[in-house]
Amino acid sequence: MAGEHLSELTRWVAGMDRTDVMESKDSWRTASTALSTVALRLTEAAPIVKSGFGPDSETGPAAELAFENAAEKLVEQEKRLRDASTALADVETAMREAEASAENAPAEPGEAPKLPHAPGLTPTPMALLQHAGAVMAHNKAVSEYDTADEDARQKVERLRTSYDKAITVFQEIHGDPYVPVTADAPVGPGGPGRGPGPVPGPGRAPLHDPDRDPGLDPDLDRDPDRDPDRDPDRDPDRDPDRDRDPDRGTGFDRDPDRDIDRDPGAVPTPGPGGGAGGGLHPAVIGGGLAAAGA
Repeated sequence: MAGEHLSELTRWVAGMDRTDVMESKDSWRTASTALSTVALRLTEAAPIVKSGFGPDSETGPAAELAFENAAEKLVEQEKRLRDASTALADVETAMREAEASAENAPAEPGEAPKLPHAPGLTPTPMALLQHAGAVMAHNKAVSEYDTADEDARQKVERLRTSYDKAITVFQEIHGDPYVPVTADAPVGPGGPGRGPGPVPGPGRAPLHDPDRDPGLDPDLDRDPDRDPDRDPDRDPDRDPDRDRDPDRGTGFDRDPDRDIDRDPGAVPTPGPGGGAGGGLHPAVIGGGLAAAGA
């Protein structure tokens, strides 16, 4: 059907964000350039590091090799980042071309013009001439519309190709997050089970005991012989007038001559390390950390 590809192109363009793709392309290119610069500096520094250990040192060649290996790994990573930038540049170009085609697409020509005349009357030569001109214009519009529709099909195909290429490149970088479920994957009754539950936040206890036996029957009968009714004959009314030991102190008549005015300036005896109460003084701990960091 004529116009279906133009409609599809319009939907593609409506969901695109070419500016975002351009910014991502530039970011990947910047990262690629940075890695390339670091790799070059490592390569240049390798022989200098070797000579710094002296001609008779066994460490020098090992250090040089370590620098060279690091540079090679960075070159590999740089290529992957550069490939990502190139793929996004291709996507951006396809988007720009698609936007131009959608913006310049002709309007649908509609139905062919009909010869206007009254029933039973012969059309006049002027009417025939005007109708012929209208038919020619309509045929031209139909041809242009068909051409635009074919161009839209090609633009959509170009978008799909560039997208697929970019997806492949980024899968090599990030991996494929969509792992297919194989036919022999373990599946319980009713399909795959739920995913992992929410992780409790800081200070919250787990919603359930993770070590609890999942096969434990919650309706398992407990000890049927256990007496659920504690001593039913216990006397609930204790004697409030029970005689207590008259010589036992109440806890309030302590030594009245006790000196309660302690010396406010007294300092507790320092423990080992200088802190009060036998602990380590914070300055000692801090000094130890500083020494360890040095």
